[in-house]
Amino acid sequence: MSTLTQERHDTSPEQNGPVASRTRRRPGPAFLARWPYAVILFGAAILAFSNVSNAPAFQNDEGVYTYQARAIFDGALAPYAYWYDHPPFGWIQLAAFGWIPKLFGLGGNAVGSMRYVVSAYLVLNAVLIYALARRVGVRQVFALVCAALFVLSPLSLELGRQVLLD
Repeated sequence: MSTLTQERHDTSPEQNGPVASRTRRRPGPAFLARWPYAVILFGAAILAFSNVSNAPAFQNDEGVYTYQARAIFDGALAPYAYWYDHPPFGWIQLAAFGWIPKLFGLGGNAVGSMRYVVSAYLVLNAVLIYALARRVGVRQVFALVCAALFVLSPLSLELGRQVLLD
């Protein structure tokens, strides 16, 4: 190790003055630092999962992507030979998680149950936006505002519920 890194590790926060005392973690339970994640997760889940099956009307592409995801269970990559309009990893993910809403009786039809899977991705995206904003250095309040703007946007609510791979 160089002497520069040794000096930095050897200095205590008391020697560095008031700046070091501001950067130290506050004592307390670790779960108190995680409350924004719970707030975003709970709030985004309420908005994303409410009226999923009926909010935007079903589109043709949703049926195609759901059908492609169901073809994975039959052992095919797509329902029709020579028809691959998107990279298959999107509908492979839908096929991997598509059984979960059916387990709980959610969605009614195949497209409706796949909308619950896609809505879970919307909730996950809101949490990731908050985490990314915090890692970049945005203050906690503004990071929460970023996640809230993403979830409350009418465009993300409409398109985030549809089974679209675009």
